Amino acid sequence: MSIRNCNIVPGRVLARTRRLFVLTTLLAAGCGGGPSVEPVDITMMPELEATAAELVEGIDSRADSVRGIKADLDMFFLRAQGEKVKGCQGKLVALRGRGDADGSRIYLKGYKKLVPTFFTLKSDGTGFWLHIPSEKVVYSGPYDRAEGADTAEVDLEAADLSRALFVEPFDPADVAGLSEESGVYILTLTRGGSLLRRLWIEKKMFAVVMEKYYNPSGGEDLELRRSKHTLVGGLHYPLEITIFKPDSGREISIRIRDLKLNPSGIPPEAFQFEAPLGTKVIRLDQETGQ
Repeated sequence: MSIRNCNIVPGRVLARTRRLFVLTTLLAAGCGGGPSVEPVDITMMPELEATAAELVEGIDSRADSVRGIKADLDMFFLRAQGEKVKGCQGKLVALRGRGDADGSRIYLKGYKKLVPTFFTLKSDGTGFWLHIPSEKVVYSGPYDRAEGADTAEVDLEAADLSRALFVEPFDPADVAGLSEESGVYILTLTRGGSLLRRLWIEKKMFAVVMEKYYNPSGGEDLELRRSKHTLVGGLHYPLEITIFKPDSGREISIRIRDLKLNPSGIPPEAFQFEAPLGTKVIRLDQETGQ
């Protein structure tokens, strides 16, 4: 079903959308929600109905309301299928970009009990730096890079992490269709006849629980999975996030232990980086071109 065939007056769409999302927030609050990192219990919540236009309005509204995140988390890295999983704890600060040409600003530090800094990933929204002290190497390049850090012990693209942390809003004109599976709606986005993205939206809170991004040839480029949504200040946010790269089988899992949304007072220098003396800098200049 195309959004252009919804046959709903825009004012009515907006009003009904607001009612739906107010209802889900109230239901969540009544099920043990609140500013905590405990997931909302949705087992007794009813499934709700929505049109494509209502889903678009709700997703874009939620996306605009989450502008930043500060969190303590656990991370697990799988470089390729069959390899050993590596884990660490982490501290994250991320501020969402202000437009299509402005990437998110990111500070992510991974550490272990006997390793104060396992790695550090920083981005100022235009470029990135991935520092791995044990290897005395810094990988750097454009924010939306496609070239992998093949020799790195861990690898994580800033653009992929941003897409995982922040559901990107989209142009309603890109919505080509709406379908349903058990418990979820699926929105398909295209542009110029090419498949861009699919979003799986569960029917109880209308949270985006899975996304897939596609490359210009239509192949799957990135898969994001989100689960165990909590409620913080009236905003839903997932406590478990998985980033999967189909071409390599690389998988990164994030489990949030402590969470603050839309933090204030983050200084710009938190997202700046200067390579330590004696560190080798490896440039990864290839961009995705998307």
